[in-house]
Amino acid sequence: MMGQKKQHISNTKKAQSRYEKILGIDGKHPLQNKVPEMCVMYEARQRPGAEVAYFNFDLAKEMGLVGAKDENVLNEELKKALIETFSLVIINEWDIENNKTFPANTIKANKYMATRYLQLQHSSKAGKTSGDGRSIWNGQTKHKGISWDISSCGTGATCLSPAVAMHERNFRTGDTTISYGCGLADFDDGLMAALMSEVLYRKNFSTERTLCVLKYKDGTSINVRAGQNLIRPAHMFRYLKSGDLQNLKNLVDFYIDREQKNKRWNHEASKNSSPYDQLLDIACDDFARSAAQFEREYIFCWLDWDGDNILSSGAGILDYGSIRQFGTFHKEYRYDDVERWSTTLLEQKAKAKYIIQTFAQLVDYLKKGEKKHLKEFQSHPSLKLFDERFQKYKQYYLLKKMGMSSQESQTVLKKHPKLINHFEKLYEHIERLQTSEGTYEVEDGVSSDAVFCMRDILRELPRLYLAKKESIDTETFVEIAKSAFAKKQDLKLSSSRKRNIQSFQTAYFKIIEALSKIQKLPEDRTLLEITMRSSIINRPDFLTGNGVIHVAQFLTKDKKGARVKELMKLLPEFIQHQVTGSLPSHQSFEQNQHMRKLIQLVHEFREDI
Repeated sequence: MMGQKKQHISNTKKAQSRYEKILGIDGKHPLQNKVPEMCVMYEARQRPGAEVAYFNFDLAKEMGLVGAKDENVLNEELKKALIETFSLVIINEWDIENNKTFPANTIKANKYMATRYLQLQHSSKAGKTSGDGRSIWNGQTKHKGISWDISSCGTGATCLSPAVAMHERNFRTGDTTISYGCGLADFDDGLMAALMSEVLYRKNFSTERTLCVLKYKDGTSINVRAGQNLIRPAHMFRYLKSGDLQNLKNLVDFYIDREQKNKRWNHEASKNSSPYDQLLDIACDDFARSAAQFEREYIFCWLDWDGDNILSSGAGILDYGSIRQFGTFHKEYRYDDVERWSTTLLEQKAKAKYIIQTFAQLVDYLKKGEKKHLKEFQSHPSLKLFDERFQKYKQYYLLKKMGMSSQESQTVLKKHPKLINHFEKLYEHIERLQTSEGTYEVEDGVSSDAVFCMRDILRELPRLYLAKKESIDTETFVEIAKSAFAKKQDLKLSSSRKRNIQSFQTAYFKIIEALSKIQKLPEDRTLLEITMRSSIINRPDFLTGNGVIHVAQFLTKDKKGARVKELMKLLPEFIQHQVTGSLPSHQSFEQNQHMRKLIQLVHEFREDI
């Protein structure tokens, strides 16, 4: 490079290391050959000064990167392998334009790709100049027949960042004077993504996961993410929008082949159809399910026309910088992205449906070779199917939130659809009542507040019913369910509100009665099981977006790093506590104190955005 004789970092130690699978992640990825136009290739060099702040042993074992029976100990050999593999910074266009030179022995042997895809932030909607603005794909690895993609955020400024397109020039990595062009990542953001992604994964959300977070003394980090297929709809839609049939076919065929080999395509309705029809049907099911789960569980995920902020596979969550989980139904929350406002919780369904409409256009184009206008797919059968599946999934997740098992939820929904429809309407009426304050400004946009916290009432109702054998009065209901945002005038008990609360309880009782009959169990036994599950699902110390921000700040506030090293040991236990409510018994007194502080912070912001 630039007149230097390359003496790339030696890979001779790989065979000698028990972490050779980690060391073997070297930039190579089959997309570079399958769809080369999609990839912007960069040389990369070792970035010094990395500290391994977080490593996801559970994920690493699932990927086969460490031994299944290995202790969860971050030993020196493992640290060295992680730093050698992932502590990278690209040699970008600015470096080349300014004739920057680097020690030859720090330059990696292979190039790494940043990928092009559509992106809302870009004025150009063609996708040629947009995509991975501060990330590279480290490559892929395979284990037990399953392929995994690995990417890293914070590895340097690429030519695909919004800043480059906006200012029509390249930027030095680390230039903090320009928005969307620095190329680096913040350690706090990496830690928040690690926490939230793992909590949501263990709560059965489809999501990419954090494998590793590397920390640097300047407060930046490299955040390594993994998923079985990291292709976004935006990758595919780029070729659809530009009418590039061959590259679209190449990419979609690669995507389908990966999904099939990873044994993810098992939807019954797709078994006897062509691969492209299967693509549409499974996407319809995935996006209906995820959109329903987002709405029911108060997940803010900025869905839009470009399909950028979500994975194609499983309609999974990615890029936790734009993900929030709310504690209550903050109906009017919108993120302010300077030039545009985000969607709200209730607008996400329409955006997911629009993505399915685009998939219908895409599949038709692939099958017939002629691209029709998107408007011609406004009445496509897949959109009606999307609506039907969305509604069923939303009701399924409501019954799960009540405390039913997956099987119980499916059975009750199938046998008592009218009862569930009635209960859902009553539930959503109470859930979506907003306080008299209305819409107001928050740090990153605008929001509004819910009058009631439905998690509280779903947690307490079965316990009270079990004890008293009767419904509770409306005053008690309001006292239990009122949110921290509700003012006196928001809690007035009008005659219609009293009727709604009593009707809600009556419908709740009928569902419990129906479930008991199906299971042939006494209602007390059914209520006991519902109480036990609901107490965990609707826990009072519930991790929200603002909650995870304060947890991360507490974990990282010791600038010397001592607290980071100590408290990183708590992360697996903290994540487990968020999912199961259990606390480890083997912690030291100091660790117990820290865990109590974390739980206190979570509880303080449990109803927040």
